[in-house]
Amino acid sequence: MLYDKTRLEAFKNGHTLKDGRFASELEEQKYEELQAEFESQSEPNIEDEFGEGSSSQVNEVQVFEKVFGARRGNYRFGA
Repeated sequence: MLYDKTRLEAFKNGHTLKDGRFASELEEQKYEELQAEFESQSEPNIEDEFGEGSSSQVNEVQVFEKVFGARRGNYRFGA
């Protein structure tokens, strides 16, 4: 695999139990979605109209936002 696993592995480490199992099915599902997205973005892309391939470097933040969604701005909860 061509991507840097730091954030992906940090997600896995933070959501697994001591025996290596995920704490919930949802967390395991999201991890698998993240893996698939990283792999799909690290595949070589077709050249664009200017004869240049798009960047092969995976933007980790964009991958996480695609899987989990993005929340921008300040939020206040409660009173």
